[in-house]
Amino acid sequence: MSSPFLLQEVVRHHLTQLESYLGRKLLDNIYVDNLFMEASTVDEAKELVPQSKAIFADAKMNAREYVSNSAAVCEDLPDEDRLDPSQAKALGLRWDVQSDVLIIPYHFTGGDPVTRRRVIKETGATWDPLGFVAPTLLKAKLLFQSLWGTGHSRMLPCLQQRGSSGGK
Repeated sequence: MSSPFLLQEVVRHHLTQLESYLGRKLLDNIYVDNLFMEASTVDEAKELVPQSKAIFADAKMNAREYVSNSAAVCEDLPDEDRLDPSQAKALGLRWDVQSDVLIIPYHFTGGDPVTRRRVIKETGATWDPLGFVAPTLLKAKLLFQSLWGTGHSRMLPCLQQRGSSGGK
């Protein structure tokens, strides 16, 4: 068994033992070692921090690295529990706290010949756990699927005529 699985099961077990609204809310909003909490007001968000820390402290765990898209909430966070907003991530994606958006990086490495291997490498390199980018990668994945049985390990013939820009 892997450590993330064990951690997740210990946390799940601890939270299911609690018979409180907050315990259920935490259980529903945890992903491996990331906890996502929402609040309707700034005051509610400020109350969630010490309450969630107390719940995890009962399990001998230190909840830390809190961050919020509300400056008022961040100001009240203890220094030792506050995450630098530039380091904020959610589901492995960078979270721009100020604008409250997830950033999905895509780096196309131009210049190399377009081969079957490169098509699959470029489409598979994008981490997209929520499927936001999937529609934009569909054409590339369909291209790879159509090339699978053709033996195009060298530069793709349709792109040799146009250069390495890729056309469409």
